[in-house]
Order: sequence, then C-alpha cells, then structure tokens
Amino acid sequence: MMAFLTVLQVLAAFVLVTAVLLQPAKGDGAFGPSSQSLTGNSGGTNFLFKATMFCAAFLALSSLYMTWTKISESKTSVIDQLSVPVTPDMAPATLPIGADSVPAQQGSPE
Repeated sequence: MMAFLTVLQVLAAFVLVTAVLLQPAKGDGAFGPSSQSLTGNSGGTNFLFKATMFCAAFLALSSLYMTWTKISESKTSVIDQLSVPVTPDMAPATLPIGADSVPAQQGSPE
C-alpha cells in the first residue's frame, strides 16, 4: 500500500510541475506580455488550474496520511531509545516504606 501510494505521489509531483509550467502568465512578467497560449484563450486555463489544485491537494493529504501511519505503527519515541547511565548521585532520594519524614542530615551546612 505504501509503495503504491509513493508511486502515485511521484506521478502527481510530475503532473503538478508540468501543470504549473504550462499555465499562461497572468501579468507582464520579466519578458513582457504573452499573447500565445498552448491550449487557446481560456479553455486550458481551467483544466490546468484544476489539475494543479488536485495534484497539490493529493500530495498534501497523502503525505499527511503516510506520516500518520508511520507514527502510529511505531508507537515509540526516539527518547525511549536513548541509554543514559545512572550514577548513585543521580538516583532520586526515596524513603523506606513506613518512614514518616526525611532523615536529618549529619553535619550543619555552613
């Protein structure tokens, strides 16, 4: 399923790039106004615009879906994979069972 979706994403990316490049210029641009169009006056504009929007939406939604499935199948974090050595001075102070208070420290802090 993921391989099929990846292939569809690559094809949609090529169609998206092609549709964006084939669209006629809306303004003067860098080289002046363009009066020529590959598909006529406005017939191709609607098709190319719809193809661009469809491909962009498909790429965004399929990327979100693939990310969500990878996260949900792993159920672990990178932090869980770290190994930190614990030294005795890093261990939390725990009270023995039945102790009511923290034992007094020996010596006075000066």
